[in-house]
Amino acid sequence: MTLTPGVYRFGSSAQLTDSLTLDALGDANARFVFQIGTTLTAASTSAVNLISVSSLNGGPDSGPDSGLFWQVGSSATIGTNSDFAGSILALASVTLNTGASLAFGRALAITGAVTLDGNSIDASNAGGGFGPMGGPVGPGDPGNPGPTPVPEGASTFGLAASGLLLLVAWRRRRARGVARRLVATE
Repeated sequence: MTLTPGVYRFGSSAQLTDSLTLDALGDANARFVFQIGTTLTAASTSAVNLISVSSLNGGPDSGPDSGLFWQVGSSATIGTNSDFAGSILALASVTLNTGASLAFGRALAITGAVTLDGNSIDASNAGGGFGPMGGPVGPGDPGNPGPTPVPEGASTFGLAASGLLLLVAWRRRRARGVARRLVATE
């Protein structure tokens, strides 16, 4: 399926089972916004591909308002070895399964976790947009260092350690509060 710039709304869930092509039509300010009521699921080996006529014809540089955004009402799951693109903002959680990649974007969750497993995220164009001449940003483009591998495990240990420290601090504070109440009642 090929879509042109615009806002696309899904009342409940949305699934990507194969390949989705987004054509900017040579517009330096092309914007694709997907608003999904509940869940976004991309099947294993699915792909989001970006093309632009201007990138083929030597058109203008990308404008400041260009981009690709996925607004998800609950959770997003990107399947194993999928090539996804854009910035994902989910209310609950985002999961990138083993080998899934996210090009020129971010994965953000408001109330839950972002779970990664051997993924590559290229946030060199974190606006989720197009690069020079309206085409997608790629590892070979000037000024783009390419995807940055996400270290496995380091964030999990850091999060667990932070949680443990907060638990210890909370228990100490609670114990002091109980002791003060005991002294006050005697």
